[in-house]
Amino acid sequence: MNPAQSPFGSRATRPGTEPPSPALAVAASVLHRLHAFARDVRGGAAVELALGAAVLVFTTVLCVDLYSRIKADTAVARMATTMADYVSRDADPDGDEMKALGDYLRKHELAVPANLVYVVSAFHRPPGDPAVVLWSHYFPFGDTTVTDELDDDCARYVQPGLVANLPADFTMADDEVLIVAEVCARLTGRGFISDTIIVGDIYRLHALPARDPDRQPAEPVYAKREGGRVMAVAITVRAGAAGGIPGAAAPIVATATSA
Repeated sequence: MNPAQSPFGSRATRPGTEPPSPALAVAASVLHRLHAFARDVRGGAAVELALGAAVLVFTTVLCVDLYSRIKADTAVARMATTMADYVSRDADPDGDEMKALGDYLRKHELAVPANLVYVVSAFHRPPGDPAVVLWSHYFPFGDTTVTDELDDDCARYVQPGLVANLPADFTMADDEVLIVAEVCARLTGRGFISDTIIVGDIYRLHALPARDPDRQPAEPVYAKREGGRVMAVAITVRAGAAGGIPGAAAPIVATATSA
């Protein structure tokens, strides 16, 4: 009998077997193509180069962002140190010079767009008593809305009402006067990647004892000379002690007198 006419089927279909289903045939074809693609090395170097370049660019941008953030953080720490050192040297601090110094440090030390606030406070510890706040001034630079938010969080050593909030492990000698400069900064120039990793404002402080142990630092005075006249400059002053007397209100001069 001719095998082609055999009742058991043709040579392609052996007795006792069934032809493969269409789904199985499609799956086998796909697997065959994937296997062939995996064994094909053509273009492999280009793919590896593209992946490596993407990783390299990501790492470079991340390093640049982190370096900029660390640099800004270090600059804010130096700004707090410089401000505290400057105020601690003068028993009669000049408010205008303090503000000018803060602006200079913002432009030349930080040197990146930012909203920031300086909070400069003087503390005195009477013999046998806890430390009290003699005065506390703040100098905002930037958007008023942002600096108001920064001021609420920046004065960590002074609570509302000029109440000293020194840490428990912060010690002061009897009759010592301490100058504390706190600086809060919110960068307006955002990084590409680092902002998703390092977020939040920058806060740094520095504390130094007053250089003149025999005299408490007076309340800073603000006066700006314009056109032969001495004019009071609008400045935000925290309500507090005047002349080193706790509880007295700090006056703000609002008149102008002839030079």
